[in-house]
Amino acid sequence: MLDTPNEKEKSSRARWNSRIWNVERSTCGCNTNTWTNWNNFSGCKTTNKERQKMNIDKFREVIKERIRISVETQDEWDYGIDQCLKQEVEILSEDIAGAIEFLKNECTADEYSWIGEILEELIEKTKSKELLDCYKSLIKKFPEECKTYYIEETIKNAEMIIWKDEK
Repeated sequence: MLDTPNEKEKSSRARWNSRIWNVERSTCGCNTNTWTNWNNFSGCKTTNKERQKMNIDKFREVIKERIRISVETQDEWDYGIDQCLKQEVEILSEDIAGAIEFLKNECTADEYSWIGEILEELIEKTKSKELLDCYKSLIKKFPEECKTYYIEETIKNAEMIIWKDEK
């Protein structure tokens, strides 16, 4: 039997066996993954003071690092780029409400296009229709990026993830 979240995260069998374990999104909006026994759901234990905020500066640093690695290696499949993409997903998924506020108020056109690169993974991790709707709402604000980077197609793929999970 699995005892700790780290062991559960590593075991795909436990991850997908919903009869034993289930990942529940907290209802307070903090997006904390709370591992709970299916028969003993305890809910979110995070208070508003403990809630993590999206680290915008760290997100921007990771994008700069991703660009640096791409320029230096000339290889879009480099291990370093993969690590940057994972960090971007992690940062944006820590605080969904914060990520939505960032998108609405601070996100630049360049950052918007970089988020498009990880949108499907982000939606797969967060299952957040609100985050996807917010990202989608910025199509009018950043039309050039949408054309250049095929962002509408990425949004459609992310919508399919949400739709599949709703079934």
